[in-house]
Amino acid sequence: MIFNNKKIPFESITLVYYFLIPLLKSLIFSRIPHGGYILIGLLGVLIIITIIDKKTIGRYLDIIVVYSIIIVLFAVRLLSEPSVRVWISRDYGIKYMFFVGGIFAYAVIRIQNSPEQMLKSLTVVAIVLGLYYSVQVLEPLRNGYWTIERFGAVVHDKSNMSWSYGVLFVISILLANAILYKKLILYFPVGVGLIGILLYGSRGTIVCFAIGILLLICVYNRKMDYKKILLLLTIGVFALFLFSECGATSINNFTKSIGWDSRLVDTYVKMVLGNRSLESESSGRDRIWKLVIRMIKEKPYGYGLMGHRTAIYNIGIKWGYSHDFFLDILAEYGVIDGGLIILCLAVGFIRYFIKRRNNTEVLIMIVFIMVSCEMLLSAYYWIHYGLWAMFALYMNRFQSNWSKVTISMRIKNMLKE
Repeated sequence: MIFNNKKIPFESITLVYYFLIPLLKSLIFSRIPHGGYILIGLLGVLIIITIIDKKTIGRYLDIIVVYSIIIVLFAVRLLSEPSVRVWISRDYGIKYMFFVGGIFAYAVIRIQNSPEQMLKSLTVVAIVLGLYYSVQVLEPLRNGYWTIERFGAVVHDKSNMSWSYGVLFVISILLANAILYKKLILYFPVGVGLIGILLYGSRGTIVCFAIGILLLICVYNRKMDYKKILLLLTIGVFALFLFSECGATSINNFTKSIGWDSRLVDTYVKMVLGNRSLESESSGRDRIWKLVIRMIKEKPYGYGLMGHRTAIYNIGIKWGYSHDFFLDILAEYGVIDGGLIILCLAVGFIRYFIKRRNNTEVLIMIVFIMVSCEMLLSAYYWIHYGLWAMFALYMNRFQSNWSKVTISMRIKNMLKE
């Protein structure tokens, strides 16, 4: 049984609904007039019902504070800088940000009662989405390519980034269950998902998964014993082999012998063997990064909220963001303020792992760090749910009892000590 209680908690229903939004949007709400408004509206109703049901509204005042700050930031920005208003309706702009609902991950995760219950709910999501993505992959298996819509144009591609990161989310949750409950059978779907990503997915997804594995090795169990050292050395040797001419040639010959046709493998082999450069294989990212780095040098105090996006758009990159979280932060808020934000994030997450309460919460945080690594190579933090989910996990860990009674009890305990 996923839920032991007879009554399924509202927070679990809200969590499952939120992370099934890609499926619900694809199968139902995209076919309904104004479906996006209904989809997000229902999410808002579920969040409100959950908070009311808990009868501790004061505990979640930070949710109101966070979204009030966001509203004020965007309102001031749009009123003071008319040039930014074009991003209200552009693809991957403010309206898109609202309908994708990445920022609402803060409220959804914040209202969760326990990491154990949350992992159970995420497992339900992983099972449903796993089946959904398995059906989706029938298209490239049948046709040899994905049919993808980009900025209103239909294109055919060997890889699908959205599908790839969706699968990453699924296998990261299954991996967390496999580690926590020592279920060896769960490693099988994780392996199948990785093979699917290698064949039909995004190159950046493998980077995210690798970072997650390193975190699991170094953080999940804090003891650095000989097994960990041996595992890290093995990974290091294997990495050196992969990025050697011998390794690339071996993998190239192997994939050709079994008939694999993977964009990820093709890119890796060509770059290691020197046939392709980062510039030719980065899908325009090198142009974006060079531009944004130059912009930061020219205006180190920052361009303001979404202030750098039009410059990126004007070089032919319609997404309009840096495809790198750190560059986006530094470009928008400046070197000093942006640098402080990045430093606070780093210190906060280190504190989270040091002040750990149990293994479940550590695994959940690693899951969200793993999927959030997409922002290092692709997504925008105002759109992606990962960063907002991690903020909420941090708040749940350190400020989970904000009622007056709890505060007064803490004061009394401090006085006693």
